[in-house]
Amino acid sequence: MVAKFWIKQLLIKPDPSPYLLANKMPAVRLYAGENEPLYWTNPSRVIENTLSGKALGTSPFVLQFAVHSKAITDGTTQLLDAPGLMNCIAQDETLYFKFAWELPWYSLDKKYLKSGWNPVALVSDGTNITLQVNEYVSVILDTSQKIAMLDYTLHSVSVDGDQITGASGGYVSVNGLDGLNFGTANSWEIGASFVYAAGASGHNGVFGTHTNYYAPELDIDLSTNKLYVNLSSTGTSRDIADSAYADFILSPNTRYWTKLKFTGSAYIIAVSTDGATFQEQTVVSSSARVYNGASPNLVFMNRRMGNGQNYWLKGPLYTSYTDTYIIADGVEYGKTYSYPITYPQLTVGQISSQVDWTKVRNIKAVIL
Repeated sequence: MVAKFWIKQLLIKPDPSPYLLANKMPAVRLYAGENEPLYWTNPSRVIENTLSGKALGTSPFVLQFAVHSKAITDGTTQLLDAPGLMNCIAQDETLYFKFAWELPWYSLDKKYLKSGWNPVALVSDGTNITLQVNEYVSVILDTSQKIAMLDYTLHSVSVDGDQITGASGGYVSVNGLDGLNFGTANSWEIGASFVYAAGASGHNGVFGTHTNYYAPELDIDLSTNKLYVNLSSTGTSRDIADSAYADFILSPNTRYWTKLKFTGSAYIIAVSTDGATFQEQTVVSSSARVYNGASPNLVFMNRRMGNGQNYWLKGPLYTSYTDTYIIADGVEYGKTYSYPITYPQLTVGQISSQVDWTKVRNIKAVIL
């Protein structure tokens, strides 16, 4: 009796869910995929949309949607289009994103994708724009990034791209050195980057003093292809170092990064060809400080200690003043900062998807 009653109950109360049926008796349901039945009433694809037709300015926003793994096939599938903001396609099991402010496509490898639904979100806080797919997070745009540049003034030289030209008799003076005094600092470091161009005679000043003996000096001896320093504690003579050479041999037409460092007990020359790995050599073992009047006179290129002579005959050519710096007791001097990336002015068109809800759903586009 119990069995009959249970069967009767099943016949009286069939499954009320609005599946698409191929046959009522027995019930044969239609599925879009494994464990994904097709319904009479499809769920709403767009949860909320307040971005379409809006000029965003720097307003924070989020554009999010879910992509099913079955949409990411070997072919090319247009998944979501938000004109003026972003386009998303799938090709060869990879997601591709085209952002309005960038020319190249941004690809996301399939290793970051899961079987089933993959939530995708493009999120802006008004400064940064971040792409999030499952656990994958990448900063796509960062306007807070800044580049440090030497604050300098050109004297009888000019800038061509990232190189200094016409420097046979000119120099570059450094601004923003108020408060800097090499003579009282416990430690300091001066860095410079250049391309060493051979073919001239005499000496090339990498950096030095504008007048007298008032700044540390790093030079290139073109006859030996070696770096050396001149250092004065008196302001009137090279009493700490008079042509103290390092053993490094510079190769013509090669970019170098150099440093002159004072540790408190020694003066060190460092050289690198990649800007990361440096060879160092102590050229003077001394705790004597350079002359106290050094900082206002420090210049890059073309000046020599004692007489301000111009020895810039042929190279080196500076390739980047972002690599040129002055640090004393942990404080950086002579720098100004630029923010090369500006936040794009975005106006969003009508957001749409060319595939059905079994491939893209839960679309939400809102100003935060």
